[in-house]
Amino acid sequence: HSAQAQGGAIEGARAAHQALFERVEKFFEEHDMLITPCAPFPAFDVNVRYPSRAHGVQFGNYIDWMAMSWAITIMQCPVIAIPIGLTKAGLPVGLQLVGKPFSEPMLLAVAAAFEAAHPQAAALVPVAGGPRR
Repeated sequence: HSAQAQGGAIEGARAAHQALFERVEKFFEEHDMLITPCAPFPAFDVNVRYPSRAHGVQFGNYIDWMAMSWAITIMQCPVIAIPIGLTKAGLPVGLQLVGKPFSEPMLLAVAAAFEAAHPQAAALVPVAGGPRR
């Protein structure tokens, strides 16, 4: 009985995944790209294991708060993150540019155009071990 229930759960997950693929495909029939925040909040204190809550949503584990990233990845969409500024507290924030599958050249061109138009945004993020650009 357990194997049968597990098989049903797997089949249900496959069907849900397929339905999500179809929704993403339909979205990209009408839009060139999806733009989202990189995370639902700015960077958090390094001593905090993971945020437990944001915008009224409770996160039960480390993976939950990163759903904006991994949910896109499982749809096989290319993503590039670009810095856009700092909060009043000096914490970095960024945007994710999401393209339809196999649209990497367009995505890279848009990110490059954004950085060219807003060079101060790229200069805000320090490179590990090096000076700010």
